Amino acid sequence: MKRKKTIIGLVMSVCLLLNIPFVSANDGSNYSLKSATEYASLDSIPKVQLEKVLNQAEKSELVNSFVNEAKSNGVSVEGIYFDENKGKYVVQVLDENQIEQLSKFNKNQGDFEFEKVKNSMAMLESYITRLESLQKEKEIQGLRGHWIDVQTNSVVALVEEDDPSTKSKLVKYINEDALQVAKLISIDFNVKSGDKIADSTGGCTAAFHGKKGSQDVLITAGHCGYNGIGNSWKFGTTTIGTFGAKTSGNTNADAGYINLSSSSYVEVTEKATGGVIGGANDAGNESVGDYIYVSAPYTGYILQGIVQATNVSIDAGGQYGFNTLSGLRLTTAVNSSGDSGAPVMKLRFNAEKDRAEYILQGVNNGNISYSLNGTVSNLEWYSAYKNVYNSLGLSSIYVAA
Repeated sequence: MKRKKTIIGLVMSVCLLLNIPFVSANDGSNYSLKSATEYASLDSIPKVQLEKVLNQAEKSELVNSFVNEAKSNGVSVEGIYFDENKGKYVVQVLDENQIEQLSKFNKNQGDFEFEKVKNSMAMLESYITRLESLQKEKEIQGLRGHWIDVQTNSVVALVEEDDPSTKSKLVKYINEDALQVAKLISIDFNVKSGDKIADSTGGCTAAFHGKKGSQDVLITAGHCGYNGIGNSWKFGTTTIGTFGAKTSGNTNADAGYINLSSSSYVEVTEKATGGVIGGANDAGNESVGDYIYVSAPYTGYILQGIVQATNVSIDAGGQYGFNTLSGLRLTTAVNSSGDSGAPVMKLRFNAEKDRAEYILQGVNNGNISYSLNGTVSNLEWYSAYKNVYNSLGLSSIYVAA
């Protein structure tokens, strides 16, 4: 049974979306799922874990409201992340004076705590700007990406070879105590062949529906359309439309859309659990430590993971027409069979409607493997919802009423 649907635009502070039981690509990768948890339905999430996730979502709204109020009054913070052991958000500051200023706006003592750090966010962002320039100009060979590691108050430079000389070059531009160097192992866009919706060359996963002007469109990963704009896409044996456009080159989103041939293909329910999609994060304010969910139709599960980094930049090396992909998010919700285009969501409780609901965070793209300080990390990356919406020039998205 279809849920009632409506449509709204980005002018609203919260936009709503949907996912349907479409596309999945199986690339044969065998990444470990030890950091992610699979759930077949919302009811299958243990009560203790569900309460923890919903409690975090409530605290996330409080801490972001606090930070926005402080910023509007000329007081900024250096960083924010969620400490799972403490069960609260950590707000980073430079000194006691900053704590005193911020405390004036903290109406919820105990919901988060302050942490003193050495490097300001402005300094870390300036280091990122330097890394962007070095990567663009290829002044340091093998530099493939970068991001800010909020928890360690440093920047991470992603390189192809674990060569001490590379770090010695980097410290000419970045203070050594603010630098970590990670060795890239692999970048995978997770699209080969699929069994949900597909063109003649492969398949992907549907994220949500919207409009491009007056045209109904289905949003997915941009690299799904690499083999041809205008190719027909099918759901089972039914042709639903043609691939309309995709991002490429230097961009902050791996995103594209299929022009649907009929509005009857628009649906407003998440596939695996049948849960309500109640909103979208058009602010792009995810924090490290946030719980997220990836709707992975190929595996038939909702994968629960944790955000590891935001505003990540990766040199894709020309794969699928992409050069530098920026503004990405890294998460532990790695899928074993490659669900490109799947919706990435948070779970919250909507008191007004008395229900738990999903909030769209972005579009799933692929996975990355790297080694840092002797530890190998296999992570999934996704493009933020606001970057997807803006890069594709969408005018509105469909929502569950």
